[in-house]
Amino acid sequence: MRNHFKFSMRNTFIITNIRIPSTVPTTYYQLNMAPIPGLLYVTMQPQESLPDSQWHDWYNNEHGPLRLRLPFITNGFRYRATDISSSNPASPSHPEWMALYDVTDMAAMNTETYLRLRGPEEII
Repeated sequence: MRNHFKFSMRNTFIITNIRIPSTVPTTYYQLNMAPIPGLLYVTMQPQESLPDSQWHDWYNNEHGPLRLRLPFITNGFRYRATDISSSNPASPSHPEWMALYDVTDMAAMNTETYLRLRGPEEII
């Protein structure tokens, strides 16, 4: 499955999900539960009514730190689109912000520990 993500400076990034090969028995992976590292990317577009200072305060002091305290998220970076302008405004389909998190075990993204952090507005 490929997801195209268009972001700053008109670069297109292709993120490919790695799947278990169909030629290898699933039981092999169930017996050898080695962590599978990966990247979590999230796009964000704050509501226009929310002041920038309030959004940055929430992200920097609550949202980000809560995730970085998890043992399977080792790093996080937030990026701002550089192609946002009055003629090309930010929108949910063209978000202004993107975050990338280094994840040591992608299976941990489905654990109760992580899922409890997600609010209703974050669930796809």
